[in-house]
Amino acid sequence: MSDPSPMPSQLKMARVILYVQAVGNVLAVVLVAGTVASRVEHGQRVDPITYLLIAISVLLAVALLTSAIRLRRRPQWLRPTVIIMEVIVILAQFVAVLTGTFAAAIGLALAVVVIVTLCQRDAAAWLDHRDTAPS
Repeated sequence: MSDPSPMPSQLKMARVILYVQAVGNVLAVVLVAGTVASRVEHGQRVDPITYLLIAISVLLAVALLTSAIRLRRRPQWLRPTVIIMEVIVILAQFVAVLTGTFAAAIGLALAVVVIVTLCQRDAAAWLDHRDTAPS
């Protein structure tokens, strides 16, 4: 069954960003896990919070990927869930920028773009199924 109205172009862009964020999180987890494994192998101490951060990053990657996949179906939970996830991403990236990881500014900017996109009137209307003509 075809959808009565096409997805707005800005939502297509947000969907691509969600995929990019999911892949970025997976890559970050792989890099951090490799570093942790190397430190453990050499008898160095690894802060326990690192394992928690790895787990959160994996969960976030799965949630972002799920959201990107489900966007076309317009479930009611999607918009608020993605906005909450992106706020978490913004906070994490902001802390990373403050601690000297200036590349995190890219992730911060992408999260802001997704939030702004999801809050735009036509995107919100499409996601809330308010784009159909009145009967």
